Amino acid sequence: MSNPDEKLSENELKVITEKATKDIGKLGHIPQIDEIQNIVIENIAKQGGYTVARKYTEYRYRRDIMRKKNSTDD
Repeated sequence: MSNPDEKLSENELKVITEKATKDIGKLGHIPQIDEIQNIVIENIAKQGGYTVARKYTEYRYRRDIMRKKNSTDD
């Protein structure tokens, strides 16, 4: 990642999107949301955006906790 403030450039976002789309197409099935998110995170990291990938992973974790906490299935 070329940007020291850990923001992805337009070009990096384009590369991540293209590679993630290609990876999803290779799955051979309709992916679940978490599969798509994992592929996106993997491609962010491959592009050098380790901090962005970590922050996205942490965000997903917090959202999962909130969803479980707010679930009416108890």
